[in-house]
Amino acid sequence: MHRCFLVLFIPFIVLATGITTQPLGRPTGVVEPVNVYPYLRADISHSVEQPELKEYFDALSADSIKTVLLPGESVYIRVDAFSDIVEAVDTRDTLPYNCYDAINASPKWLQDDLYQSFRHLPSDRASELADVILSVPDEQIDEVAFCVAHMSPQSLTDERFDPELLSVNSQWIYRIADSLQYVRLVEYDSDDDWHTTTEYNVVSADLSDTSTLEIPRDIYYWYIVHPKLSDEAPKMRDGSYDSREMTFDYFWREFLWSDPSSSHSYTAGGYPLLADWMKMAKVMWIRNDTVLASDRTIDSTCSALDILGGWVSTIMPDPPGSIRPIQPNQIAIAHYGNCGEVSDLLAGAGRTALLPINCLGTYLQDHVWNEFWDDSFPGELWTEDVWHCYQVDRWGGVTSLAPSWGGYDSDRGGSKNINNALTWRGDGYMPDRTPAYTYVCTLIVEVLDVYGNPVPGAEVLFASNSYYDTSGLFFADLRTTDQNGRVVVSMGDNCPYYFRVDSPVGNYPVDAGIVTTFPILGDGYSAIGETYIASVDLSGALSNFPITELTSTSGPREIQVHFSALDEYIRGPAAFDSQNGTYSYKSPDGRMTVFVCDSANFVQYVSGAAFDGYEYNSRADSGSFTIELPTRDVWYVVASNEEWLTDDELISIDVELNVSPAVDESQKPENIYLAISPNPFNSACKITAPANAEITIHNVQGNTVFKTNYPTGTTSNTEKIREIVWKPDENVPSGIYIVNISAKNELAISRRIVFLK
Repeated sequence: MHRCFLVLFIPFIVLATGITTQPLGRPTGVVEPVNVYPYLRADISHSVEQPELKEYFDALSADSIKTVLLPGESVYIRVDAFSDIVEAVDTRDTLPYNCYDAINASPKWLQDDLYQSFRHLPSDRASELADVILSVPDEQIDEVAFCVAHMSPQSLTDERFDPELLSVNSQWIYRIADSLQYVRLVEYDSDDDWHTTTEYNVVSADLSDTSTLEIPRDIYYWYIVHPKLSDEAPKMRDGSYDSREMTFDYFWREFLWSDPSSSHSYTAGGYPLLADWMKMAKVMWIRNDTVLASDRTIDSTCSALDILGGWVSTIMPDPPGSIRPIQPNQIAIAHYGNCGEVSDLLAGAGRTALLPINCLGTYLQDHVWNEFWDDSFPGELWTEDVWHCYQVDRWGGVTSLAPSWGGYDSDRGGSKNINNALTWRGDGYMPDRTPAYTYVCTLIVEVLDVYGNPVPGAEVLFASNSYYDTSGLFFADLRTTDQNGRVVVSMGDNCPYYFRVDSPVGNYPVDAGIVTTFPILGDGYSAIGETYIASVDLSGALSNFPITELTSTSGPREIQVHFSALDEYIRGPAAFDSQNGTYSYKSPDGRMTVFVCDSANFVQYVSGAAFDGYEYNSRADSGSFTIELPTRDVWYVVASNEEWLTDDELISIDVELNVSPAVDESQKPENIYLAISPNPFNSACKITAPANAEITIHNVQGNTVFKTNYPTGTTSNTEKIREIVWKPDENVPSGIYIVNISAKNELAISRRIVFLK
């Protein structure tokens, strides 16, 4: 038997008078935990034991694949043990041709993320975004490519979003940089892996020393470049239904800096222009815990953070109206708001002025504010912290830089018990900032399927009480389990905590909206430094291949396989986002499934039927193995993300075909030459091959689309190679094709080629 009680809904206006973000809602009831364990149970070791690779075999051929696999996808390496050909095959739909150009034009560190983002977009929108990347000046490619790679699919496909916004965004970054005295753009050029960041002048607390502060690469792109501040839609065009997100046909970086609209001018009535004020500053800030009066004098002796806070305070003197805007442009025009509007405008104006600023809040305490980045100034509660509280009080109030009381938690002398503090990242992921504002406990939820397998991609909702209702329950956070089926979060002390799990393989508790307790914590309040664990079993199961694993074999040829799931893109719902976006959080630990089968069983696998195979490595992170092939058949080494539910995997697999030295030398292939350019191509390509070779091109289904005959007569030594041009017929579709060359002495080699009309 379990206990259940209902929690009545309280209207939004009662809960949220300061913030403008829509809340996550409330649980509809609580049940006692049943079969919830207070300890972790899953075995999270997923590496394949590395065998001793045989060195007495000679290499014949090899190929590899590195790619991002979405759930349900696979690629494979085809091993023809008769012709001794190894070829990587990817039969998935290709991206538009210009997407590959955009990826290759972007810095190396962005290429995998950019490819992953393109894969989640309609082809026409992906092509439009690729064109923007390819159209901007070289110095701005990294900024535009980063935004394409790290905006949610929902942001990039919103009907109000114009791809040109990304070039407008990057252009204004470089244009504004030349106008500011306290900051400089710094370009790091490392061949094909360049990046940009910013460097600032900062002053010591005693005013005796001026030094420079350079922010890390990722801070620059996420918290200066990224066009999404918090829960608003990145756009510069308004829909007929927009009431809280008006842009007046300008992106906020241009609008706030230059006030370009004659019909919607935020300076009308004597309000100051942001550019006029920020151009005065010579330093980013004076490193000191400071509260600055709202009526202070603003001049060239003030720091950039001082001036920016003063500008926001001056622009917003009034209490909020009936409409609570979340777009910086509309907020600047309205000249009113509580902490929600103040935070959005401070972030937008700050990033316009090239300052690293985020938005964050304690949503159940009804408060949001901002932070700025400085790794050489100690944190206020957490000494190693690199982010510092930055708050402008509502209604034309004071500006506070790194105050000791930030967040108002009782641990810092305030009146609140903070449940959690979260900050926005531009793709909708919410980094946890709780340890910076309160003493914490740790909550761990482990989700397993009916067979004890960790379930990735399960959504875990956490609930607690609120500032306005300490006896009620409200959803505080939404997290997604990782590859180990776990969510680990920091939460504030002296608060109650509950949770629920929702997943495609089951829910716990089963009924929607119901939460349950952590076994050790129960209905009590959390204690500093404690860890509370809840490990639950869902009723369903992750899918496994219907494979019968065969025992090892022997033969004159072997394949050596090395594979690794390099990274995992944990994809989850953006909890506090007006666009209901999907974020991609990149984790260094991924999972993939690998197996080997012959051609007959490969057909069975593709059809979804039961099949036989070797070396079935289910949801492994990495491994190596060797198989001696029993026949000189065609074999397949499959790399799959079909046993995973929601996350994308960056995988790499290398396959090498070897032969025993005992095999007669006449049976071993010689090296032969094959070159193809361009690849990919869109009209014709040139194939360079031995002069005495036959050239055959077939599609991935094995159908021949082009063939040359063996040359007649003899070939002179000066004619060792020949060139042919393949121009596909009109009825040949775009796709992946295999170019094979073979000579009369049975030498053979093959290459993949991509045809894009």
